[in-house]
Amino acid sequence: MTNAVWNANLSVILQFLLYCERRGIVEGVIGLRNSVQSYNILLLEANPYPVHRLASKIVEPDEVVIPDDASFEAVLAAREKLVDNPVLRRRDTLLTVVLDEGLRRSEAARLPIDVVPSAQEVSALRSAAKASGIMRPVPIRVQGAKTGVGRVVDFSLSLVERLRVYIDEDRPFLGPEKAERSIFVSSRTGRALNPQSITNQYFRARSNAIYTARADGVSEWEIRDMMRVHPHVHRHRCITDSMTSKLEHGLDPLHAMLDVMNSSGITLETMLGYLHLGQSRRKSVLMKQGLVDQLKDDIVLERLKALDESKLRMISRKRRSRK
Repeated sequence: MTNAVWNANLSVILQFLLYCERRGIVEGVIGLRNSVQSYNILLLEANPYPVHRLASKIVEPDEVVIPDDASFEAVLAAREKLVDNPVLRRRDTLLTVVLDEGLRRSEAARLPIDVVPSAQEVSALRSAAKASGIMRPVPIRVQGAKTGVGRVVDFSLSLVERLRVYIDEDRPFLGPEKAERSIFVSSRTGRALNPQSITNQYFRARSNAIYTARADGVSEWEIRDMMRVHPHVHRHRCITDSMTSKLEHGLDPLHAMLDVMNSSGITLETMLGYLHLGQSRRKSVLMKQGLVDQLKDDIVLERLKALDESKLRMISRKRRSRK
């Protein structure tokens, strides 16, 4: 049992004991530290849930480990083999590319047709790119799955072109309901894909990939790496790669975080949890830009944690107003 699971179960027990303490059924058993009353169990926090973290020598990292590219590609290759229908295969492949843009499963599954430029508009964008020699990204409006607040995500022109072709040529063969506006629909129901069905498909592909890998004598370490593959890893990789790229191009770490937060629709707290940049890699990038000297690996992030989110948002608004 992990610390997280143990603490979740412990919280239920503590809630019951706290209930008894507050109603006078027991006395001096559990409560917050104070100068008047002493308790056998001292809580760190009592509202809304009691907190009494387990002391353990085992360190469980908060960061989700991103699987190696080879493990990820092995699962994606197995996923392609799950379906024979070429239209469904193209749908699933395109959905994977959309997930690579940092969208959550539900955001990708319910991405509406209306956000994709028309065929004429896409053609005009391609002509402009050829004339200028610059391939500009296409802003796509995404409805946030958690907050309901919309945000703009930059899709590459080539991805937008693929989406347009799929909408016009492949999607009709899946029998979408007349009122259904989602790009990715189920061939069985004609409605938007269920986000859980995406997860289930990845899990089946992962099982097949692991079975094949074991038959080929792949190491147990590589097998464990494959077991980390799931749809949300696309989002983890996108945020990580975006942050790394901005740092490597000399953008200030604070502004780099703001840019990624805005495009990904996440809070500062979540952003810090999403950072999967390797310790040595992150430090080396910052040292190259002269932003840190011989500092400990996490000193920059520790400083960022000290900034409250309202200040970050204020800086973000000032930056946007200057554009």
